Amino acid sequence: MTTTLPRTEARHASLADLVTILTEQAAQRLDVVASPTSLRSIGGDLIVKGAAGRIDENGVTPADVTLRPTAIAERHLGDRLGIPPKYLQAMRASFTVDPDHPAARPFVDLYDANVNTWLDVRRDSLLIRAFHGGDPDQPGMLRAVLSDRYALGLDNYDTLVAALEGVRAAGATIGDDVRVAGADLTERSMTVRIDAPSIAVAAPALVGNYRSPYTGNTGTENPMVWAGVVLRNSETGGGAFSLTPRVVFQVCNNGMTMTRDATRQVHIGGRLDEGVVRWSADTERKALDLVKAKAADAMASFLSVDYVQRVVDDLTEAAGVKLDKPVESVERVAKAQGFTADEAQAVLSCFIEGGDTSALGVAQAITAAAQQVDTGDRAYELESCAFDVALDLARA
Repeated sequence: MTTTLPRTEARHASLADLVTILTEQAAQRLDVVASPTSLRSIGGDLIVKGAAGRIDENGVTPADVTLRPTAIAERHLGDRLGIPPKYLQAMRASFTVDPDHPAARPFVDLYDANVNTWLDVRRDSLLIRAFHGGDPDQPGMLRAVLSDRYALGLDNYDTLVAALEGVRAAGATIGDDVRVAGADLTERSMTVRIDAPSIAVAAPALVGNYRSPYTGNTGTENPMVWAGVVLRNSETGGGAFSLTPRVVFQVCNNGMTMTRDATRQVHIGGRLDEGVVRWSADTERKALDLVKAKAADAMASFLSVDYVQRVVDDLTEAAGVKLDKPVESVERVAKAQGFTADEAQAVLSCFIEGGDTSALGVAQAITAAAQQVDTGDRAYELESCAFDVALDLARA
């Protein structure tokens, strides 16, 4: 029986949609600590020996698992084996459309030879994170190749549940005092934005000159700025679990994150034994209790009028600094922050339509443009740089 692999991407998802996807993923998760001798590349796929069970007339017997790497997993594989990831990716690009084509065969063989040669000389075990398709004869998805010291207790679904329990422990109620304003999921990370519109301050001096490039709403008529928190987690080595404060502007629903105040929990634990990984209930409980406690602390610290007011005071300084050459300032920021050509154009368009030629106006344009990008990872990066951009321009 073949099972469809779970979804790994979502943008602007609701909490219900996110939970559905994470539940699908949990049912097909496969984590194996494998010695290099139990790994082999065949046809560009990674074979994990004996990682699954096959049911036949003899009962359940060990079966190999075939995994096809994502781009992230392939980078991990190259990094762990000392093979330049771009080299692996270039070889795959030469055979990924039709690996059976005669012209592709040399690249398939070269790919396998590189991976297997370096596996043969490696000594340390690797943590293989994957989704299995339910059929040993069909390839699953290789999600990540990580150190065997990676802490598996912080999976996305469990982390989300624990963090929401922390919200409640802090005295807030999802759907009443606070809301999940949207979620993004990629192969690299999960991002969940939690807003608290009831915890707000009026900031007419901050947004009075701003107009939403999407709705035309003005800051004069929508002067409120409210509190929020961004929950981030990665199951594939894309960063530590973190809770980062965020402020949201009523006029446009743009959000700025203050990464300087983020709380983080690195995914490093004790060395894992070889074999299919299943955490004990006690180990999992301790890991998730820590997430819950950190979430409760973050809610108490960041979902407060005092915290929002401090951020508003910092940004009001930027709102008061008018730029002599605003378009040139936007272009310098785009270059300094490494924006793509499309991102730079989107920021410039949002800046012009926003009508605020202050240092804050540039930051608002960045957060507005963040709503247009395709991936949640990049949206978070844009929202994360906006606050510092505003202050740097104001103090330049």
